[in-house]
Amino acid sequence: MRSSPPGRRSGEASVEGAGVTFWETFAAVARRWYVVAVVLALTAGAGWGVLHRPVRYESRSVLVFVPPATKERPNAYQSFRADLVPTAEITARAVSTPQVAAHLRAKGLSTRYTAVISNLGSEEQPLYTRPTVVVTATAASAATARRTTDEVTRLVRAEMLGRQRAVGVREQYLISVREAGAPVVRPLATRPKLALVAVGLLGLGIAVAAALASHRLPRPGRGRHARRLAFT
Repeated sequence: MRSSPPGRRSGEASVEGAGVTFWETFAAVARRWYVVAVVLALTAGAGWGVLHRPVRYESRSVLVFVPPATKERPNAYQSFRADLVPTAEITARAVSTPQVAAHLRAKGLSTRYTAVISNLGSEEQPLYTRPTVVVTATAASAATARRTTDEVTRLVRAEMLGRQRAVGVREQYLISVREAGAPVVRPLATRPKLALVAVGLLGLGIAVAAALASHRLPRPGRGRHARRLAFT
């Protein structure tokens, strides 16, 4: 019966055999502490970047397409007319073009914006029954986000008015575009703690893998022994 190599208890796996023990792995990593230190320093830098990512802001405004008042319906807010939904959608698409994005960029505003008709359903089963358009813009500052939604709102109104005047609609019959309320500006939610945990775990794994990989590299001047795994 073959005996275990000197200095190794029976039952422990050898390097040439089934594997290495936990303590041998730990010792190999400890002997390459400088590799671990470099990787952890890079991980700390990545964590600092996660913590100090610039906050972005979102401005959101809801626009209502209001029909003209009539004798039968003097209060246009009594109900939202579904027949204005196509009008709202066409107008929203008209301001969602590269030309409008270039216009916003030229004015120093954000090009990250959307103007979409309100979906009262879900992505799987959309439901468009109200003539309302949601304008959303994101920017590095709250002021820029707010100014962007204000400008897109102005463009929506100008587009709607221009289309009606082009076909000769009288003033008393014009459809107007009104804001449902003041734009809401808020910082976008982030989860730095979860990102830090992910970065830390990834960095630790890379550090251990790099230390073990460098430990297995052959040392010059050792001949055939340089090709063996150096866990002992």
